[in-house]
Amino acid sequence: MAFRGVMKTVAWLCAVGVFVALAVGVAHRRSHGDQVTPPSPSIGSAAVVLAGAEAQTVGRRMQVDGDVADDVIFLIVAALQARCASSQAHDLPRMAVVAGLPVLKAIGDTTRKATADLVREAVRNAPCGAPFALHVGPYVRELDPARYMAAFPDSYFDPDMDVVPDELAKASLHARAVDECSRVAYAALPLDALREWQCSGVRAEARSRIRALCSTEGIEAAHAAVAIRAMVDGLPATCQ
Repeated sequence: MAFRGVMKTVAWLCAVGVFVALAVGVAHRRSHGDQVTPPSPSIGSAAVVLAGAEAQTVGRRMQVDGDVADDVIFLIVAALQARCASSQAHDLPRMAVVAGLPVLKAIGDTTRKATADLVREAVRNAPCGAPFALHVGPYVRELDPARYMAAFPDSYFDPDMDVVPDELAKASLHARAVDECSRVAYAALPLDALREWQCSGVRAEARSRIRALCSTEGIEAAHAAVAIRAMVDGLPATCQ
């Protein structure tokens, strides 16, 4: 069972990697309602405008389905990172696996090629190291890739985060992505469900304590597991 789980994770990471590679090749938690209205872009920011029939189709889906928007934005930022900082190309996909994010699940097979084409076009025209206004047909959103990566994985569900949570600011995305204790923390307290906003800070602090416990030298695995379970059980019932 463990082997199958590892292979599933590897296959998933490969799928994201292939998608991002396809997008780069040529170019070298919110509550989702019925309608998502992204913030207007700032005056003077660079603009990446995707037009045409494919952009209209994908952009309309992004407007009405926040999960699709989350996926498209993730893919654009990941592909842009691969283009602008190739040595860090795998950090976002790796962290997405560690945190168990539902990347690619919202993008159906019927629009996958169109999405890959649009991601490639966006990355070809987007600036490195600067915010820009993304226009996908009728969908408009201000993106700051550096802030998105600093606040990842939380920013996957909330690309407009303007403050990096303390839990994430203590280490770089790369350091968190390769830290096995991050996997333990997100397995115990995943980001996969909508909860009361008050729980975000409580769960983030608990994840920090789980990482610290996991990385403590000399502690036996069985004792660490019991302590982690006690941390989770000690959270308010609505936040567990």
